[in-house]
Amino acid sequence: WPRTRRTRTVTTPGPTRWPPPSPPRTRPPKRWSRRPP
Repeated sequence: WPRTRRTRTVTTPGPTRWPPPSPPRTRPPKRWSRRPP
């Protein structure tokens, strides 16, 4: 059944997106150093 496979793929991307809250924080600092002269 494709329904059991879809629930497994949805549960994997959910928990993997929560832990990576650090990578997005390192990206904003790069834009700030480029804005100032």
